[in-house]
Amino acid sequence: MPLRSRLQLFYLLHLCRPTTDRVLFRAIHRAKVQRILELGLTSTKRTLRMVAVSQLANPSKVPHYIGIDLFEDRPDPSRLVWPLRDAYRNLRAAGARVRLIPAEPLVGLMQVANELGKLDLLVISAAAAPGEHSRAWLFLPRLLHQDTQVFCENLDGRQPAGFQRLDMATINRLATAVLKRRAA
Repeated sequence: MPLRSRLQLFYLLHLCRPTTDRVLFRAIHRAKVQRILELGLTSTKRTLRMVAVSQLANPSKVPHYIGIDLFEDRPDPSRLVWPLRDAYRNLRAAGARVRLIPAEPLVGLMQVANELGKLDLLVISAAAAPGEHSRAWLFLPRLLHQDTQVFCENLDGRQPAGFQRLDMATINRLATAVLKRRAA
């Protein structure tokens, strides 16, 4: 790996701001993540950095990035991260295979869950986090394999406070609880 790439990787894993994003970057590097799904795009910088770390971890492979967001249809246009067109252009220019789905994140996930295949990393923004009784939990297990890492963003008031890692047992427990609730 060239020195410039090593320095860039070191910066992303240990020095970049916000510090809360480093957890994601380290997980991508450690597991050599190739297929990333992000529910609710909240930071263009974080998204591009996730793709960059994936490329640095596996220089011979092209990362797959899937993003589900409202894009221009957000109820509060001032919270728009990227217009759909710009997101696609920037991610393609970063070297990723891109699939962007303009929809409310949880509804979009339920609509395309069967088409997405297995993921290596799932990042759920705080705005898109499913509630404990959300039907979206039923669709997550089919996207995950035993090494998939799932991170859900936590909020401290209105500011991001970090990411909580969800294990497969927790996801399966939530999916089972929703299934039992629907059956009752």
